[in-house]
Amino acid sequence: MPRVIAYRAFAWNRAVGDDRLGGARYVNRAKQGSGRHDSPMTYGVYYCAASEESAIGELLQVYRGQTLTSGELLRFGFPLALVEIEFADANLIDLDDPAQLIAHKTRPSIVASTQRNRTQELARRIFYAKADGISWWSTLVADWTNYSIFTIRDAVGANIRSAPVELTLARPSVAAAAGKLGIRLAKN
Repeated sequence: MPRVIAYRAFAWNRAVGDDRLGGARYVNRAKQGSGRHDSPMTYGVYYCAASEESAIGELLQVYRGQTLTSGELLRFGFPLALVEIEFADANLIDLDDPAQLIAHKTRPSIVASTQRNRTQELARRIFYAKADGISWWSTLVADWTNYSIFTIRDAVGANIRSAPVELTLARPSVAAAAGKLGIRLAKN
């Protein structure tokens, strides 16, 4: 099984370890349930992406058509940060592959649906088929690849490859994601 290098954007509490609330590896299953592939009674989900731009864009999408200020790069009083994580031996089902869509008896319209009951049911079926997660295209920018990786799988081991980096308006990947989503950056 291939290793997966992923980028995760999250609200970073510098005072805690990676596995605590605000840490790079922490997934708060109690707060999950409304996300695309959530099933908190069964598993937690690392929402990650194949690129910095995609990971950041997924968080910034709520500002489409607006001007992004540095204040919007905070969540719950903590700065947004980006970390690179390696998932060793991750068996991800690529839902951009027609053969995988057929194998999992689904359609692209289900993968990209805004109806969470449909996407969550698909994720549960894939979970019960013993996969470690899902690779799929972003519904924001089809060129972006996102990963939903089930936290409960022991084989997936989330290894931090880089220290978290606080997001700023000056970061090129913030500017690139904002540009693709029609978000203006405030002038400092």
